[in-house]
Amino acid sequence: MLKNIFNKKQPSSEGFKNALFNKIFNPDEIEFHYSNKINLFKTTEKKETLLHLCAKFAYLESIKWLLNKGLSLEAQTEDKETVLFYAVKSNNLLTVKYLVEQGANVNHKNFYNRTPLQEAILLESRTYKYLLEHTEEVNNKDFYGNSILFHAVSSSNDEVLDTVLKNKNVDINCINKNRDTVLSYAVNNYLKEKNSNSALSYFKIIKKLLDFNIDINNLDKREENILFQAIKEEDTKLINLFLGIENININQQNYYGETVLMEACLKGFRNIEVIKALLNYGADVNIRDKKNATLIEKLIELILHYKNHKEIDLHLLEKSSSENNYFELVKYLLRNTKINLNNFTSKSKPIFFDVITHYNFELFTLLKANGIDLNQKDLNQNSVLSYLIENADTSTTQKQKLYLKTMQSLINLGVNVNAKNDTGATVVHQAILNSSIHTVKLLLDSKPNYRSVDNKGRTFIHNVVWRDCTKTFKLIHSYDNEVINIADKYGILPINYAVFMGRYDLVISMIEEFAHVNNTNKIDPKMKDFFKKFHNNLDELTKHAKTKVDFKNLRILSENMKKEFSIA
Repeated sequence: MLKNIFNKKQPSSEGFKNALFNKIFNPDEIEFHYSNKINLFKTTEKKETLLHLCAKFAYLESIKWLLNKGLSLEAQTEDKETVLFYAVKSNNLLTVKYLVEQGANVNHKNFYNRTPLQEAILLESRTYKYLLEHTEEVNNKDFYGNSILFHAVSSSNDEVLDTVLKNKNVDINCINKNRDTVLSYAVNNYLKEKNSNSALSYFKIIKKLLDFNIDINNLDKREENILFQAIKEEDTKLINLFLGIENININQQNYYGETVLMEACLKGFRNIEVIKALLNYGADVNIRDKKNATLIEKLIELILHYKNHKEIDLHLLEKSSSENNYFELVKYLLRNTKINLNNFTSKSKPIFFDVITHYNFELFTLLKANGIDLNQKDLNQNSVLSYLIENADTSTTQKQKLYLKTMQSLINLGVNVNAKNDTGATVVHQAILNSSIHTVKLLLDSKPNYRSVDNKGRTFIHNVVWRDCTKTFKLIHSYDNEVINIADKYGILPINYAVFMGRYDLVISMIEEFAHVNNTNKIDPKMKDFFKKFHNNLDELTKHAKTKVDFKNLRILSENMKKEFSIA
């Protein structure tokens, strides 16, 4: 009978292929061409079997014929895909159903660690609903950590997403390898397509996810919730949407310890409406980041950078712009929030210290009007005057004048010139060692305690000896002629130190101003021992006399000191 039907044909492998890969399956024709010479188990370069190829085009009857010949449903291609994966790609539900009924493994993972269900959703294959009902591992994550929920979001297909979300076994709060939540993933897609027709679809997806009570406070790899993304992109639709959710953590801190309020403020005063909204919803202006910096400190740093060329943290600089008005923003925050300006900065100093050293008087005036304590000290108990002396740029005549004018203004405003640091030194002590005589004179004119001593009992004159400055000595002596003869806590007079240190011109000047050539104080034995290595300077003393009177006085001083310091 076959001969009558196919009397014009001869059995061939080509005829077999044509019969196998035919929409209209003819069992007689395929049997006519099939012989033992045809290898049913031969695969393509991609390791696809005949079953894979038939499944790809949904040739269901051909699939049945091959299964009867012993071909395996679980044979894998080089991408580790079984026949079921190819059936999914064919978008033919009958073929998928048949394969599953025949025992195809619905939980098998391909090279990308995806199940047939995941591929179905990615391809928007009509087979996804059936597979969703029959797949056990509905929360399986692919190579990128994405589950079917991520795939459903990326498809932007309402029906697919609704079906997945309604499945009670699906984990709505899953996180992928990039630490994206499904919600942040949807937000990212929306922001990428913001200017395209797809934006509205993604916005609807975001709202739908929120309706399913997804955890809005899940964090991404930067430890940020989704409000950060909306703030950074200045998307008011998203901002209003997220702020309307009652339990959102508006004070969440990211990897750097920054909050959404900090992010919003980096945009400057032009972003004031968003900033107001955040403040109204309870954003905390006093939170400190991982470097212990507050929002107000960061804004002041930016003002000083763009107005006064202060070097600042690179991370902060990269997120800012010279076009943003940070001064008006600081003014608004100080007037409308409760910021304690007397808290230390991240550098353990008062917030206005660097404002002073960079001569930003507009900002200083604003801070002063809002309650800074001008006599506040840093961690080492240094006042703003001390800090100015240590850090001011006085490299030019103009800068020197500005520095002195600033110091005078601070004194006029009531900064205490007698305040002491942790070593007990006043600003005058420091000025003698670190500044010009102009600074010393300005401070002396402010009428400090001329006999102030540090923790070791040392006066201004003691510091003059360390500096070896006769001109400064005469200046100080002109304000108080008795401080010259005050001994420190070790019983040693300034003139004694000057002799041992070889400050001979200074010694002569001191004697001329009636410094004592004898020491009646009890000298600490440890100091006597310490000065043994300087005894030779006593022998040299008279050699520096310029007059007979000098010689006589220096000889008396030398003889007295040998007795007082037990020098043989």
